[in-house]
Amino acid sequence: DQYRDTLDELFLKQAKNGYLTSDDYLEAQTASKGWRQMLTKQRDVYPAPILDQMTRFILKINRQLNNNLS
Repeated sequence: DQYRDTLDELFLKQAKNGYLTSDDYLEAQTASKGWRQMLTKQRDVYPAPILDQMTRFILKINRQLNNNLS
């Protein structure tokens, strides 16, 4: 939840302001990376299809962040 909460807050901030600062962007990237690392550590907890779906969701968020930079 900590990673999701951080990303939710930053996307809300982006929606309100129309942009993220460079510090906000770095915070979002750090949260995304941390979330992926946490999922990697939980390979024995969740079935592979669920982990794949969660990873695709995080990667989609990254693409959206990167697209909003340009």
